[in-house]
Amino acid sequence: EAKHPFAVVGVNEPWEDLCGYKSSEAVDESMSGLIQGPKTNREGLKYAMDQLVKGADHVECTTVNYRKDGSMFNNLLTMGPLYDEDGADEEAGKREAAYYVGILMNIGELAQDMSVKEEKEDGGVVENMV
Repeated sequence: EAKHPFAVVGVNEPWEDLCGYKSSEAVDESMSGLIQGPKTNREGLKYAMDQLVKGADHVECTTVNYRKDGSMFNNLLTMGPLYDEDGADEEAGKREAAYYVGILMNIGELAQDMSVKEEKEDGGVVENMV
């Protein structure tokens, strides 16, 4: 939804696989009640949502989220507004978001891979590239 508490209106199968919830468990719930926890970057998420509400077309935030089983994952969250035809104010040149879409990318393994350094036999350092 485009209004607080930004309840979930739908999720896809990759989200279900990543987060451990079925669509039927997520719809009508807020993300704060589903996948946020003690290490979640709440300040970053609040700032990102504030920017969306003020009209930003695209925001990103890195954070820690939690699966249904309680395990954590590092996440790059990309969000943006979705508009419908009824939300347009032609005279003012503004459109009101009907929904916000969020795309989660599990960066836990990516961040870990990029930070690992291997020493070569001659003492040089090689960074793993992903």
